[in-house]
Amino acid sequence: MIATTCRNRSFAALVAVSAAFLGWPGTASAQAPTLHKYYIDGKQIPTPKQLPPVYPEKEQRRRIGGTVRVAFTYAADGKVTSATVKTSSGNRNLDAAAVTAVKQWIVETVPKDGGPAAGAAETSVDFTP
Repeated sequence: MIATTCRNRSFAALVAVSAAFLGWPGTASAQAPTLHKYYIDGKQIPTPKQLPPVYPEKEQRRRIGGTVRVAFTYAADGKVTSATVKTSSGNRNLDAAAVTAVKQWIVETVPKDGGPAAGAAETSVDFTP
């Protein structure tokens, strides 16, 4: 995922986006998508290990934003096995960026019957210009 994020970006830009995502003081960025809490059957699950989705250049330049609701499944080891758009942002490039990012996540699985378990969840990704 880092290699995908680094393409066409300088190291400083990657650090700035990562810092903004982690909520470090003084690093707020209007360009970084906002990630929400994650739920399974109405119960909050731990946040997946992730970097934010890459904001498509064309949409960012044209100040196009939106919210994508993504449903995903994950294996017992936490790797996301599939992700689909549940509610579209109305822009296929934003939808694709959200799904591409979610497919690269690793989820902290919720223990079930004494061990990790596969499951399904959903999340929203906001792209704010």
